[in-house]
Amino acid sequence: MEEVCEYCPECGNKSLRTIVQNGHQFEECDLCGYISGDEESIQQIFEEQEATEYEIDVPIYPLVRELNEIKGIRTVNSCGGRTDVLMLPFVDFTISDHLHKVLTNLLTSLKLSNRETVGNWYIEPYIHTELAFSLKPRIVQDIKYITPSQIREFRHDLRIIVRNLQMHRNLGWWRI
Repeated sequence: MEEVCEYCPECGNKSLRTIVQNGHQFEECDLCGYISGDEESIQQIFEEQEATEYEIDVPIYPLVRELNEIKGIRTVNSCGGRTDVLMLPFVDFTISDHLHKVLTNLLTSLKLSNRETVGNWYIEPYIHTELAFSLKPRIVQDIKYITPSQIREFRHDLRIIVRNLQMHRNLGWWRI
């Protein structure tokens, strides 16, 4: 954690509050609202605020955001996984441009990510009003036998998939 400042680095105000939110501690200026703290906590807080603003489950939001940044992809539905009703995390999306290349890139990135993930993640095509795809973990047993701890492990996988997507999109083979 960074050293706690005695004043706001943004406006110079001396009235700062220490806040602990979802396990993250940060300082917030009472005057201008500037937030300071360790980088990971600040990023997590902003992601949680954005996810809430867009009405997207917090655990899946980074993946939804990353997929929407890929040219031609539009996410249409998602869930961060629910332990109370045993629902797996997933993201549904459509691809409007360069379907073959985008799908090949996504599948390649996912194949490489699956080396690190607990779940075996895959992309399943389906038809709703148009061709769409669902990114989700493959399970071999009936959903009623999935445990809350497995859903939490799948949620952890989401960060790995996002990290790898960000890295792979900068490599030479990811070109559209």
